[in-house]
Amino acid sequence: MRWFSLPARSIPPEEEAARWLVRLENGELSSREKVAFEQWLAAHASHRMAFERAAGALEAVSRHAADMDIMAMRESALLAGHEARGAPWALAASIVGIGIAAMALWVAMQRTPDLSHSAMTMAPHASVPPLTRSTHFATAVGERSTISLPDGSIATLDTQSALDVEYTSTERGIRLLHGQALFEVAKHKSTPFQVYAGGRRIAAVGTTFNVRLDGERLRVALIKGKLRVSAAVPSEPVSAHREQITMSPGEILDTSPNRPMTVKVADTSRLASWRDGVAVFVDARLAEVVAEMNRYTATPVMIAESAVGELHVSGVFKTGDPERFAESLADVFPIVVEHTPSGGVILRSEVDAQ
Repeated sequence: MRWFSLPARSIPPEEEAARWLVRLENGELSSREKVAFEQWLAAHASHRMAFERAAGALEAVSRHAADMDIMAMRESALLAGHEARGAPWALAASIVGIGIAAMALWVAMQRTPDLSHSAMTMAPHASVPPLTRSTHFATAVGERSTISLPDGSIATLDTQSALDVEYTSTERGIRLLHGQALFEVAKHKSTPFQVYAGGRRIAAVGTTFNVRLDGERLRVALIKGKLRVSAAVPSEPVSAHREQITMSPGEILDTSPNRPMTVKVADTSRLASWRDGVAVFVDARLAEVVAEMNRYTATPVMIAESAVGELHVSGVFKTGDPERFAESLADVFPIVVEHTPSGGVILRSEVDAQ
């Protein structure tokens, strides 16, 4: 029985998203229906936002399925579904709706200072305190993670990186704690998308950009759109006397707390190549290349002599594969590859190796 045909009435995006989600989870879509699903997603920004919210709620409930409060609310959802047997999509919508409510309840009960959990906060000077969804994401060595944000934006987290997502009624907020992330921002003019890192506020609209925070050094590469970077701290509004820079595509901003922001033109797409699992270098010192490649592996490459580190390298290398990286260098330069008992790799000049 093909219950998935569209009813005559107008269906809210949230309800439609729930129908699609259930069919996708069950693997029931035909090739034609998959095309219809993609067309529905592309038809309006609200469709993708609704689907991301539904998928996020379902995932959250799955992670905490054993929690007693989650189980009770799931039972309520199933009971509501039995009262709507003639419309399976209504069951799907009720389950996803309960999932969102259940997650909110679970979050409220588990509220702690630990940022690895979601948190509910009160906005100052607000007559009705809005719910703030705060979620922590982190990657291990060699790991990359793609995060679907509630508004349809996408954040890709690089190796050894961490960020907090804090969406409120007035701001789509991201706090990059360390490492690197690439953001593809969905347009949402009424609510600004802002990334906080290294004491700076990076405001974006319909933009693709890369942010890297190494210690106190902050680098922002704009690939598409427009960015406004200011020195305002997150808790303060941007005022006229504060330093502020507007970036254009193809520009890189480099700064730290003790020096002003500087902008230069560069190949920003090359800087974001890590998202595809590769690192691109143009006339870079081997010492710097090795340091960058070591970010992606638990068995780092070591350089035996300083002279080897001064060699200049241009090339594209697959990250997370130190053995292949070292061998490719040995094919080009007068160096040999040695291995340590622990599995490490050492680059040594051919002269010293003899």
